Amino acid sequence: MRNGIMKFVAGLLIVAVIIECSALLATVYTSRRIAAELQRSMTSATSEEKDSDDENLDGMKELDFCGSVGITESELLEWFDSLKAKENLDQVRLVLTLANDSGHCLVDSPVALQWAGGIEWTHVGSSGLAEFALSARQLKDLKVIVPEQYQRLQQRTFSMGDSYERPPRLASVPESTDAVNDDLIQQELFRNLQKVRAAESVFSRLNAAETLRRPESFVDIAADQSTALASEQIHQQRRSSVVVVGMLHPDGMISQGTGFVINSTGVIVTNFHVVYKPDAVAAGILTSDHRFFEVQEFLAGNPSDDLALLRIEAVDLPAIPVASGNTGVGAELMAITHPDSHYFSMTFGRTTRYFQTTRHAAPSLRMGVTADFSEGSSGGPLLDMFGNVVGVVSATRGNASQMVHREAIPVSSLRRLTGNATHLQPTAAEQAVSFDSNTR
Repeated sequence: MRNGIMKFVAGLLIVAVIIECSALLATVYTSRRIAAELQRSMTSATSEEKDSDDENLDGMKELDFCGSVGITESELLEWFDSLKAKENLDQVRLVLTLANDSGHCLVDSPVALQWAGGIEWTHVGSSGLAEFALSARQLKDLKVIVPEQYQRLQQRTFSMGDSYERPPRLASVPESTDAVNDDLIQQELFRNLQKVRAAESVFSRLNAAETLRRPESFVDIAADQSTALASEQIHQQRRSSVVVVGMLHPDGMISQGTGFVINSTGVIVTNFHVVYKPDAVAAGILTSDHRFFEVQEFLAGNPSDDLALLRIEAVDLPAIPVASGNTGVGAELMAITHPDSHYFSMTFGRTTRYFQTTRHAAPSLRMGVTADFSEGSSGGPLLDMFGNVVGVVSATRGNASQMVHREAIPVSSLRRLTGNATHLQPTAAEQAVSFDSNTR
């Protein structure tokens, strides 16, 4: 009996050892399979990555930049030295066009600029223009990587060499209408702000922390007009009073808004939030005729009403007349602003209501409007059918799935900031706002 038990126990031990060994072998086998799969996956990924890189360069050809444009590296370095001395700029906007032997322009294709130590890819869209930011340090061994069928290179940046191409003339536009060049405006704003940038912030230089909190600054404003104008006349007559407001930040980025001339001696109206940029190293405005003026002073500001007054050195700017009182609900409106860098755009709408809100811990009267605007429009004028300012564009509120509410500052708040507050009877809308606020 005892021997039988011993044999049974020994059998169990043998079975246990066999099972343990089998599990160990299975674990080893599984581990090796996992390792093999990982290795295969890594090899496959590396191969796919290599194939992707090869695909990027497949059918592409390197062109020597200096040789292609017919300008030596020393000539370009001398040109950049002149640019630095005259305009205090380290970079230039390089514009290239590429064509094939049949003269067809390259569109919808990647193109790269490669130099010793770097490469920059860009996508040539329907414009047919390949654009890069080029500095003197990139000239060393500079190459242009292009599709091999498109090797006829022309450039529109350096007015020298045998491949310089003047931008073609624009087709005729309607009489008395100027076609806006958005790219040129952006370039000129950036270039001029770079010229006046300084190590010290604009806020420090102009004591803006104090001056932008002044409740008012008296400004002699133009009286409102009483002759109705067609919308075409309003745009033609008031566009020259609308300006681009630019603030340059230390990282080279520019924040933009809209403003308008309220006095011919250089007083500009815009939103408080457009100019309240404490880190800005330069501030200026660009007029519709491409004149640039550096901001010399912040005259006054009201954060709750989102209004600010700036001063520039000018004597001949056309000022927009200012309405004597707020317009009624339902009245027609026009806005001239710069939505999303689409400069001097005119949109139409109506006043929807007046309402009271609280901003920066203070009450503020706002007007709802339907005239369309977006980022970049802030600070632009809202005009009535006589071409008078009746409001200042301020903000949009809403989301993609709901109605967008557009807010503006009524002219009564602007008149108060300029020391020209009128003592007229409030409109029915303003009385309703006052009644609502008093009964809450």
